[in-house]
Amino acid sequence: YSPTPLETAGPAEKERCVLDLYLPDTGSGFATIVWFHEGDFGSGKRTIPAVFRNKGMAVAAPDYRLVPTVTCEEAILDAARAVAYLFRTVESLGGDPGRIFVAGSGTGAYLAGLIALDKSLLERCGLSDAQVAGLVSINGTTSTHPVVLRERGGEAVGRILADRLAPMHHVRKDAPPVLLATADRRVETSELYESNAYMWRMLQVAGHRQSQLC
Repeated sequence: YSPTPLETAGPAEKERCVLDLYLPDTGSGFATIVWFHEGDFGSGKRTIPAVFRNKGMAVAAPDYRLVPTVTCEEAILDAARAVAYLFRTVESLGGDPGRIFVAGSGTGAYLAGLIALDKSLLERCGLSDAQVAGLVSINGTTSTHPVVLRERGGEAVGRILADRLAPMHHVRKDAPPVLLATADRRVETSELYESNAYMWRMLQVAGHRQSQLC
């Protein structure tokens, strides 16, 4: 999905700027869900969760280049390029470009949140009017990611920042529908739930009425 021609692409682009695409057996005009894997920017590999199969929709699972081969911001742009690629190609495969959803777990949810809410990411990929149909964020960081903070030389522990690389920074009334889900707070940290709850509240204050927190 990288815009770089294959003959000039570096090894990391050739290996990581790829995606797997699962298509439904029949029908057209189907929805597509783009599933981003977790791994704190430094690990992980694309996978198509079994729960999404045989549901009459397409599932795309992109990889993206990892830190420290690239910066976190370059990895974020890779993820946006994968979604842009699907906007450009899914109709030719029978899908509906107006029904592309982004989703993920952990860092993958963070990437999905940025793509869903920060309009500039798809604009940088040449899509000025594109908007995903919805966001599903599971255990996602809604503030600036701790790895981003560490990359800048800051201390991530106990620090919360919500700059332009935070999904909550881009909360807006006209955002697509949003589902924010976190694990049981006896298992996950309470801070994760609280930051998701804060973003949900920010959406309400902004006038967004198609969001759910669970």
